[in-house]
Amino acid sequence: MQAAEVVRKHGFAAAAEVNSLDPPQCKLTVVIPDAAKDADTFREAVQTRRQGAEVEVREETRNGRAITFIEAGPTTVAMFTEGKHAVYVVSTDKLAKILTKLDAKGDKLTSSPDYKKLAAFKDSRPSRAGS
Repeated sequence: MQAAEVVRKHGFAAAAEVNSLDPPQCKLTVVIPDAAKDADTFREAVQTRRQGAEVEVREETRNGRAITFIEAGPTTVAMFTEGKHAVYVVSTDKLAKILTKLDAKGDKLTSSPDYKKLAAFKDSRPSRAGS
């Protein structure tokens, strides 16, 4: 199954954080609910997207997570699983800082009632304006 098919099947939740424009400091996190079992599909997508680019795709285990990532210049692209979810992060932070924030104590997105409601939503019928 290709990454787009997995996203179509499970949906996704995305959050953007912009802390500064000058210098740029931002992060985009995409969570694909219940897609951890398809993690290899997303790891392959990271490998495929970098073809032709002069960047190294690394795979490491950090903080108990198998992570596929690229750190190129000011940008980090990382893919890992968190519980039963697949997670993509694109950030101006290095991987170590991303993981430190992720492991920090406090409320998490996945514990939010709104996130749980969104993750449980299964009716993805397309709608049209005026219908």
